[in-house]
Amino acid sequence: MSDFKLPKTVKEAVTDILNNADSDLLIHLGKIKDEEDLFYHMIDPLGSVIMDKYEIWDDNPELLKSTGKLHPHDGIVVIIEAVWKKHRRTRQ
Repeated sequence: MSDFKLPKTVKEAVTDILNNADSDLLIHLGKIKDEEDLFYHMIDPLGSVIMDKYEIWDDNPELLKSTGKLHPHDGIVVIIEAVWKKHRRTRQ
């Protein structure tokens, strides 16, 4: 049985993503210079994780609410941007 607990906040989701990211994802995040590039390159790999693993679409309304958005796609964008910004801060 898994001990995984769904993140209920953006901060919890960001922490889980960065703590469990493989080195390729972290390297790729580090190369992204602006938000346009971020969403072009990261919406697919991270968006899928947020949608499926964190169940933002169906069973995790708390996470969606914490993004301040009404639609899950918009909430996913908020989380991806937060992951990128935290990763950038920790690398400086």
